Amino acid sequence: MAVRKTSGRQKSPIGFPAVARGPASWLSLPVDCRSHRGTAVVVYCYPYAENSAMAAAIQTYLSTYAKIVGTVISALDP
Repeated sequence: MAVRKTSGRQKSPIGFPAVARGPASWLSLPVDCRSHRGTAVVVYCYPYAENSAMAAAIQTYLSTYAKIVGTVISALDP
């Protein structure tokens, strides 16, 4: 097997850039979580028109999520 020389940051096997493993690398996780959570809140709370496709998609997602969670809870909680 030939060894391939890479320049710059190495990539993980699935193609994403390798994560920094320095002493402060754990500090980026809360920032990443806040940015994703902020995006989700904006998508969820945006005032879509009542009969729009996005409102229907969010309603379908929430309904499906509630059914799945209800099934799991009812299976685990006598």
